[in-house]
Amino acid sequence: PGAVQACSDSGAPMEYTFAPDESTLSGVKRIARGQLTQALSELEISGEPVDARIHSVRKRMKKLRGLLRLIEGALDAETFDRENECFRSAANQARFVAARKRLQAAKTRDEVHSAGN
Repeated sequence: PGAVQACSDSGAPMEYTFAPDESTLSGVKRIARGQLTQALSELEISGEPVDARIHSVRKRMKKLRGLLRLIEGALDAETFDRENECFRSAANQARFVAARKRLQAAKTRDEVHSAGN
């Protein structure tokens, strides 16, 4: 009761619970902040390939949109639409960032190859 069992990307159980004295709004905000913090930290993991980092961020945005849908009835339509679009846009921007980085890497590789000939 009061807990939703989830798993982190590493497979470790991660529980989203509301403290007995925590309002639903406070709990949702805390969970959302945690997802956003994780998304930002995953972007900065230098040992992971760019595509893997972007995929992780996009999954976090999906989780945030799912969280938003859970409380949709408590929000006015304008707020829900704005926040939903914000998370959707962030996920799409992440995709473009990955594509841009791949293009830049290919361009650099081509320049290095051309300089060697």
